[in-house]
Amino acid sequence: MFAGAPLQEAVSAYREAFTAWRADSAELELLRTAHDTRVREAQDLREALDEVEAADPQPGEDVELAERADRLSNLEELRAAAAQAKALVSAEDLGDGAPDAIALVDSARRHLDRVIDHDAALAPVAEALQSAGFLLADAATELSGYLTGLDADGGRELEVVQERRALLTSLVRRHGTSLDDVLEFRRTGGLRLVELDGDDERIEGLEASVERSTFGTANLS
Repeated sequence: MFAGAPLQEAVSAYREAFTAWRADSAELELLRTAHDTRVREAQDLREALDEVEAADPQPGEDVELAERADRLSNLEELRAAAAQAKALVSAEDLGDGAPDAIALVDSARRHLDRVIDHDAALAPVAEALQSAGFLLADAATELSGYLTGLDADGGRELEVVQERRALLTSLVRRHGTSLDDVLEFRRTGGLRLVELDGDDERIEGLEASVERSTFGTANLS
């Protein structure tokens, strides 16, 4: 009866040691058996990751490139539309002597200014027209900047953009269905490669652990 507690402790310690030995032995056997396969996996994974790292895709880059390609493919149409809009909003002469939008709004405001003293109800309308004139002037400035910023060498830039899109598309085909899949592959693949490259060190550690567990269970049995 007095040996009950020490015996239970010994049995429990033996079971723990045996469980650890069995788990380490199984993992060690798996690593040894699959060593060549894991070496090949690491090599293939390293080559694939090197390819992704060389391309260095960024989150959302595919969407940004698609937008740039669309813009560059339609430069002339964009330039013509922006120039016509600029002329209609703010131009000294539209070609047929017609006033631009800023001049028309300013003329409307001045007409009201002449009679506001007779009816204060027109004051808010005049203020709104004045604000509209300011907004139109801002729009004209933005259109001028837009026209200045349009790339005159759009053909070459479009070629560069399309080459980049083709590179990203090839990565997507190999590693998923979207650029997000490629980025996830780079993350998880890197972690997997670290694990595979640590096989030799892990095997050494398991061999030492199995040896200690074997010695421990022998002493407890």
